[in-house]
Amino acid sequence: GNQSWSNLQSGIVLDRSSDDAVIEANECFDNADSGLVLSASSRNAIENNALMRNLEAGLRLSLGSADNRIENNQSVSNALYGIQGQRGSGTPNPGDDGHPKRNVFTGNRIEGNGVEPVRVTECDGNSFTSNTFTDINGKLRFQRSLSNRLEGNSIPATLAVRTEGDTNALASTYFRNQ
Repeated sequence: GNQSWSNLQSGIVLDRSSDDAVIEANECFDNADSGLVLSASSRNAIENNALMRNLEAGLRLSLGSADNRIENNQSVSNALYGIQGQRGSGTPNPGDDGHPKRNVFTGNRIEGNGVEPVRVTECDGNSFTSNTFTDINGKLRFQRSLSNRLEGNSIPATLAVRTEGDTNALASTYFRNQ
């Protein structure tokens, strides 16, 4: 793996149809934005990476990134979020609504992030399975997002899960074996 640290933006970025890649066993730390970013990129395997002490998020998905597999990573001590998903401010690929979707997060350790372990906004159909969340404060926050699933994760009793919609956007989160 590689080390990507102290960059003025993010550590590793897959941007605009950077598809079908394997990002494995890297260390992304002390970056001025996020450790690892997927923007409008799909079908990637993100495995066994350490994402630490970044000023934004350990991992950020945006602009319709879809069908990615995020497994056995550590997102630890990032200033804002362990995992962040958002539509983003750019223009999505033609025919896409920009919502990150159908991503699978499995076996990750999310620990000690500043604001919230997970914040996803306008992200649909993502699955969080068998992850370990050790933060005792903050929330797993799902905003204006549909059909995300939490199953078999380790979540402390003090860590809330919050699903937020508004008058113009519905929201739903499904739980199983929590």
